[in-house]
Amino acid sequence: MQMDSSIAREFNVTPKRLRIIATSMALYLFLVVWPVSDCVRYFWAGDPGAFSLQRMLVAFFVALGFGIYAYLQMRRLTIVDNA
Repeated sequence: MQMDSSIAREFNVTPKRLRIIATSMALYLFLVVWPVSDCVRYFWAGDPGAFSLQRMLVAFFVALGFGIYAYLQMRRLTIVDNA
């Protein structure tokens, strides 16, 4: 089964849109994944230091690094320079 290529649209992205996507991914990691993992640590393992400032800073810098990495990779894979 072949798709009719006349109905396919070009995937237009801009660096601004990629920055928004990468920022959203980083915020999701920091605001959702980190607190849930610390809740699991606190309730299942009984770790009293689960919500420590040190763990929050590590989660922040990991999310920041992930956001930068995601932006660079998305830009590399989608933006075509005609130079």
